[in-house]
Amino acid sequence: MAGGKVVHFEKQKLEFGAFGGDSNLGKAYLARLVDGSFSSTMGAGILKLDGCSIPWTLLYDEVCVVLQGTFVLELEGETIKAGPGDTVWIPKKTPVVYSGEGAQVFYALYPADWRQREGNA
Repeated sequence: MAGGKVVHFEKQKLEFGAFGGDSNLGKAYLARLVDGSFSSTMGAGILKLDGCSIPWTLLYDEVCVVLQGTFVLELEGETIKAGPGDTVWIPKKTPVVYSGEGAQVFYALYPADWRQREGNA
């Protein structure tokens, strides 16, 4: 098979770690699924947000699909509240604040090596 092998990520085997490593973030957990060990072009994972607020400026293009709860994305002068089944596209260099209430969000990003490209490796 070109490009590597197919990988099945079983829901019950996902490992979530605290997102950002900062206790001030509240309840934010991340399960990285696709990273540089799988793909040189894209990344993907699941983010859980509950009662927290995470400011960030994207260094990659990202698409988010809400799996459960309410995902809130604050932009300059706009707030998007997305529910289960909703999809949000966020272009590179967009300053945002991620938050949510019982939210689980699948995300995919490009490029996977954004840290190296931005000098954050």
